[in-house]
Amino acid sequence: MNGYLNETDLSFPINIWNKFLYYDTNEIKIDVFYNSNGYPKYIHNEFGAEDVNKFRINLIEEIKKKNNTKDIWRLSSDAFAIIHDLNNCEDFDFEYKGIKQKILKKMILIKTFIGSK
Repeated sequence: MNGYLNETDLSFPINIWNKFLYYDTNEIKIDVFYNSNGYPKYIHNEFGAEDVNKFRINLIEEIKKKNNTKDIWRLSSDAFAIIHDLNNCEDFDFEYKGIKQKILKKMILIKTFIGSK
C-alpha cells in the first residue's frame, strides 16, 4: 500500500460479487469493524489528514493481527470488513498518538434473492 490507503486495493473484492452472480453462493457473512466515533475528526484536527491515513493503516494492521487474517476490505471511510469467523475478536480499544478509540464489531449477512421482487 506504500503507506497510503488505496480505495481500489481495499474495497470489497470483485470475486465476492462474481461468486454471487456466477456460482452457487447465496450468502456471505462478514465482520465489520468500525470506529464508534465515526470519522476520527479529533485526529484530523490535532495532527492533520496524513495522520488520519496513518491511523487507518495502523487500525487495519491491528484488525488483521487480532483476527489472524490477511484479507481485509474497506467498506467506507472508517469501516473495514473481514470474512466472518466465530474466532474473530469482539469490540476492542485502539490507541493512536495517545487518543483512545473504541472499535466496534458488527456481523453482517449479505444474501441473494431469486427474481426481481
